[in-house]
Amino acid sequence: MRRDRRRVSVTALGLMLAIGALTACGGKQAESPAESQTAASAEITQAAESTAAATDGTEQAANPWIDVRDLKEALKETGVELKAPEKIGDFHLSHVQAIQDGGIVQVFYGSLADQTETQALLRKAKSMEDISGDYTVYPEDRRVSDSEGEVRLRGQDGRVYLATWQRGDYAYSLSLAQGMEEAKVMEVIAEIQ
Repeated sequence: MRRDRRRVSVTALGLMLAIGALTACGGKQAESPAESQTAASAEITQAAESTAAATDGTEQAANPWIDVRDLKEALKETGVELKAPEKIGDFHLSHVQAIQDGGIVQVFYGSLADQTETQALLRKAKSMEDISGDYTVYPEDRRVSDSEGEVRLRGQDGRVYLATWQRGDYAYSLSLAQGMEEAKVMEVIAEIQ
């Protein structure tokens, strides 16, 4: 009788492992850059909100971003001066955040109707690295020259979802949840300092 229980247990365990393996093999279909960017937009919006205290007694890492009133206050907090447009496409500047110790400023843009949905995110930091936080591999990835240097544009179907560039000791990134035409992106970049 004991042997029968052991066989049943081993058989049940084997079935559970087989089902788990088959489920894992089904896998998730690859997201398009647009879907990935929409997911990234949602993550960016969540990161902008204050980190809630853990309810199960475990500790969470503190959110390094602080909300600031405007770009002047961001300059005081970080030492990074950013001149940013009030609008990017149809989206208005909705709020500004900074990391004091990291010397980075980020500006969120959204629609007036729904201020919680981030449609564009502009960042500037004293860095020589890509500060976008977007690790999507886009099918279109090219570099274009402007009056102050080179800009890397990444996207798909003729739309730019991510632009990154350097100006002196500063790195910039512009993430666009819905993408934008290259010419319009370059116009926006010309306004940013």
